[in-house]
Amino acid sequence: MNTAATLVLSAAAGLALFAGGCLERDETITVRSDGTTEFESEFRGDLEDMNRGDALPLAGGMWQVSQWETKTPSGGTDHVRRAMVSVAPGGGLPESYAGAGDAASLRFPTSVTHERRGGDTFVHFSRVYRARVYAPYSVSQRALEHDSRTSELLKADPRTLTDQDRVSLLGSFRRVELEKQAWQVRAAANALADRPQDLRLRVMDGALSRARTYDLADATKLMAMPQSEERDAALAAIAEDFLSIVSKDLSGALDRENLRPEELAAATAAFELERARREVTEDLRDERWEVRLKLPGEIVAHNADEVREGTLVWTFDGNALLDADRELLATSRISSPTAP
Repeated sequence: MNTAATLVLSAAAGLALFAGGCLERDETITVRSDGTTEFESEFRGDLEDMNRGDALPLAGGMWQVSQWETKTPSGGTDHVRRAMVSVAPGGGLPESYAGAGDAASLRFPTSVTHERRGGDTFVHFSRVYRARVYAPYSVSQRALEHDSRTSELLKADPRTLTDQDRVSLLGSFRRVELEKQAWQVRAAANALADRPQDLRLRVMDGALSRARTYDLADATKLMAMPQSEERDAALAAIAEDFLSIVSKDLSGALDRENLRPEELAAATAAFELERARREVTEDLRDERWEVRLKLPGEIVAHNADEVREGTLVWTFDGNALLDADRELLATSRISSPTAP
């Protein structure tokens, strides 16, 4: 990303159009003829990407996990995490890397079934990467991505930007973030479904009103200054303040309605869950998958992208999961021995 865009996005701290890191996911699934199913998942990228966003396998659970560092072709450092598990016939197959209390991370229910037909055994494999809700809170973002004026400003030398340009950019990113925050607040209001509509509307307005008019004048002035640690720290502080306003004001709006303790807890939990889901979805957007499947017998049907020496291969990125399931389906046939 160019310098002008970096300045704007660092000022907005979370209002960015695109996530910062990219995680490579290589997954190999092997179904044995005896019904055993083996999973090997390898994740490669920045350490921060591994420790935030979507859950990854951790040691101590069902997965055997190892992690190490490796050098990239450009001389940088990648972190690699490998996780393996073997599931006996009839055992429950993993459908997420998340723990029991994590409702925000990616789900991929997986099944392997066997069917006897005409003396042969058909092995049916199915994995569905569940859709990530994205469209409702990305209308403004998509419009901004296709706005020619914004595109020009992001590509421009930051030294050539006028105060009006900076105000325009920061205002655009504020609108993008407010749209996302509005959906999180809506989730909190929906948790109060038994309450009158006007109460829910007051909660939503109370949570969002200050953020809608947040003064970006100081951020605009700071963006005009030469880059320095002090300037960047000041911009980060402004961004942190802005991003915390809705959560704080939602708490105040809920308190003013004299809700029962369980209602307060439900609304707050709904807000936090929607925020976590959105953050995971945005983190997944630039991640890339290569999923390889090995089935016993002869492959008779599949929807893989290619076949490499008998191995089915699917490749896609996180954008494929936005508002649509990604299905991986395949069937093989194990022929019964012909009687002598």
